[in-house]
Amino acid sequence: MNILIVDDEEVLQDILTSLIRKEGHRPIPAVTGESALTLLEREEVDLVLLDLMLPGMRGMEVLREIRRRDPDQVVVVITAFSSIESAIEAMREGAFDYITKPFKNEEVLLTIRKGLEQRRLTAENRSLRAQLRQRFAFDNIIGKSKPMQQVYELIQLAAPSKSNIM
Repeated sequence: MNILIVDDEEVLQDILTSLIRKEGHRPIPAVTGESALTLLEREEVDLVLLDLMLPGMRGMEVLREIRRRDPDQVVVVITAFSSIESAIEAMREGAFDYITKPFKNEEVLLTIRKGLEQRRLTAENRSLRAQLRQRFAFDNIIGKSKPMQQVYELIQLAAPSKSNIM
């Protein structure tokens, strides 16, 4: 799995890179929010570790932009400047979790595992829904006559309604 690490602290980048590699994943480093957003356009990223205090574009802005581009992206916020307000705001903006510095390595690894599982389940759910839509599409119903085509059109018109139709 690809994990984007967005933090301007070199020491923290090294620690997180080492932890992620030991777990068998591929770390992708970024030191600014702008570079992180560029990397997200080019790379398939499964999880983002995001510091809130970044040079240039702030972490909360980066979080909003990531969620705007990909509402299913799993973003874990990591910050040394923690407050209840910033944690609430991050969660409200769609962060998967919020970790304060200094952190315990096992805490980060557990959060990464949970986040990747969330990402996997979301992708699986989307795939299963697509399979169901394809399997039960009108194209799979036998009947090409003019009256049956009219029935299909009527079904399509009525389908969005929440009313029972008999």
